Amino acid sequence: MREIENDIKNNFPHLREQSSREIYFYNAPLFEMYVSFIRSHPAFICETFIKPAEKKTVVKIVKKTTPSLQERGLTRKDVMQRAQKVDNDEFYTRYEDVEKEIEMYPLDTWWDKCVFCNCDDAVGETRTEKDSSAFALYFIKNFIRLGLKKLICTHYSGQTDLFMAGARGYIFSKKGVEEMITTPRGFTRCFEDPISLKILNEEADIVCTNPPFSRARDYWQTIINSGKRFLIISNITNS
Repeated sequence: MREIENDIKNNFPHLREQSSREIYFYNAPLFEMYVSFIRSHPAFICETFIKPAEKKTVVKIVKKTTPSLQERGLTRKDVMQRAQKVDNDEFYTRYEDVEKEIEMYPLDTWWDKCVFCNCDDAVGETRTEKDSSAFALYFIKNFIRLGLKKLICTHYSGQTDLFMAGARGYIFSKKGVEEMITTPRGFTRCFEDPISLKILNEEADIVCTNPPFSRARDYWQTIINSGKRFLIISNITNS
């Protein structure tokens, strides 16, 4: 226990207001990062869960209000063709889908790697799915457990800002416990921006993102030509 305690002090000094006081966690991701550190420690043996008392759940049956595609007289092809014509073509990726996909790969896939999310809106102030990219949120929460070297996120500049984040073009980066947001002058946030391409070619080891629907073919060509490893969630019709 003394070994673990000393390692915690050395790895989380920025969370201790005074050297003799407790560590305070101001948001859930910080606490999850701390728990991940404990789980990955060589001295960690096992994790015990205490089952809470069972509570009776009242199930309310309501009539389905959202009609199916068949009820609306549409097919999946019809939906995708309509989606290609809309101005706002951001299709949001759910956190659980990102988690399910990444958990399929062994941990050493990510060890000491720089992950680049080049079509993502990084993270918002609340660090939740409401204002953060699912990819960025997952890698921040699991940064220590995956053994990442660095995480970099940029955001595609379309006609509508993803998550209503505002008009600024920014780059979010995380290295260890240090997090930083930079706003290069004239940065468009597009994956084809010279700054984005520089990060792709010079820093990134693995690219993970959900590209904009209308630019998917251009995006695929850019990523494949870079020769970098990638994990892309996209519609099969874009291949």
